[in-house]
Amino acid sequence: MQKSLRVLLLASISATFLYSAPASKEDILSFFEQIKLQRLVKQQLTQSTDAIIKKLQTKKEKDTLVKVVRGVEVKAFLHSLVPIYQKYYTKEDMEIISRFYKTPTGKKFIKNTPYITREVTQKNIKLTEQIMQEFRCEMMKCDKKSTNDTI
Repeated sequence: MQKSLRVLLLASISATFLYSAPASKEDILSFFEQIKLQRLVKQQLTQSTDAIIKKLQTKKEKDTLVKVVRGVEVKAFLHSLVPIYQKYYTKEDMEIISRFYKTPTGKKFIKNTPYITREVTQKNIKLTEQIMQEFRCEMMKCDKKSTNDTI
């Protein structure tokens, strides 16, 4: 009886360790492939670049930015994200998440994420521009006030 309990306890501890282990690099990279993260990152870079290019003055600045962005190693960037995911997800978590993305709803999520991200990014850019405009106005008021205070 005591031997049976030890075996059961050992099996329980082993199972707990297995499922609480961090996801492997392969688990994470496979997940990235499944959700087409490389494509999404490239799209986000393009969108960000396009927004920045509109604000640049010279053709040289614009061409240089495009050259720099084209040189970004997206695969290396994705590999750099692995430890972050490992910090928050176990092997079991990644298996469950992966199963979700194989469902029709998960596939729909993957398909629509780039479109949603584009729209959110556009709204975020507009919000940031609005904040900067309000910031400049406030700074001008402060500058006028401080100038009047010194006179």
